[in-house]
Amino acid sequence: MVKLCSDFLLIKCLGSSAWPERCLGKAKVAGSIPAQGFLFRPKESHFEEIDEQVSDKVILPKSVRILPNSVRTNSDTCVQIDLVGYQEYLGKNFNKHTAKARYSYSIKYYKVLTNGDASSLVVLSYDKRMHVMKALATLSKFLGCYDKWKDIVQNYHLRWSDRSNGAGTSQGLEIFHKIYGNDNYQEMIIQLKDACLKLDKKYSSVLLYCALTGLRPAEACSSLVLLKERREDYLAKDNKLLEHFRFPSVFLRRTKNAYISIVSESLLELGAHSSPVSYNSLRLALRRKEIKMNISICRKIYATFLRNEGVEQEMIDLLQGRIPKSVFVRHYYRPDPSRFDEIREKLTKLHDLLVN
Repeated sequence: MVKLCSDFLLIKCLGSSAWPERCLGKAKVAGSIPAQGFLFRPKESHFEEIDEQVSDKVILPKSVRILPNSVRTNSDTCVQIDLVGYQEYLGKNFNKHTAKARYSYSIKYYKVLTNGDASSLVVLSYDKRMHVMKALATLSKFLGCYDKWKDIVQNYHLRWSDRSNGAGTSQGLEIFHKIYGNDNYQEMIIQLKDACLKLDKKYSSVLLYCALTGLRPAEACSSLVLLKERREDYLAKDNKLLEHFRFPSVFLRRTKNAYISIVSESLLELGAHSSPVSYNSLRLALRRKEIKMNISICRKIYATFLRNEGVEQEMIDLLQGRIPKSVFVRHYYRPDPSRFDEIREKLTKLHDLLVN
């Protein structure tokens, strides 16, 4: 009797005389082509029990070969995962960055689905647990075992959101530190201005564009491209709004959206003299200059500045692509268009603050 402790160890014994050599550290390639097998030299501790008597019968007649792109669900079965198909599935349903994160977490935590043990998720931080849970939910839908995933979530009392908003909860305390921590509004302004001084103009212009439109970094990079290549379709006729909603494949996604941005003459001039760059190149430029700044602070500066200037939260949410679930916003809030002109003047003030 041989009991294996590794999920990925392949031992296939073909006769009584061959099994000691194969099982005690001398496993060989299965054929002349290396792809047919692999070398593995286990330690004796990998085997919990080996009978002293060896019969002439085939050892491990039900041994299972672990093929690439497969997941073992128990000792007797093997569920195949078509990783190429899974990547295609992710590519069709998520953007590039989200698909990459879903795939990475799925590969790392797939055993939660196969053995039903989610204890490893309970000890994770709130944000990371959310990423892992989303990845496993996506993988379970692809494999057709979503019901099993829902049972795991229920059995381990996993929550998709922090139901309590109190500061005593881990999520509430984390939010408190973000608000009260070192990255306050003035500190973010200093970081952004310092980064713009150190970076080349083509990169600093993107950061300013982020801060003046409230867009996410990747959205800002795409916006600058559209402003140059499809200005007539993108910019409203009165030259006062960027209409992101006209390009749903770029700005409208499952959870993160952008609908409109208020623009001023200074912002249009900034876009006209900017060289389109990708989000990845912007991130790498910051790394080369050893600038330890999170690009997302540009979006935070935009929201905090407008709120300090007296702009209502509902308007800020709208300009940053958020539609609250409140009854007031969905059924009653209808701002006057003149409000956009007032915000435009405030954004001109923000531009002067950042460039001077």
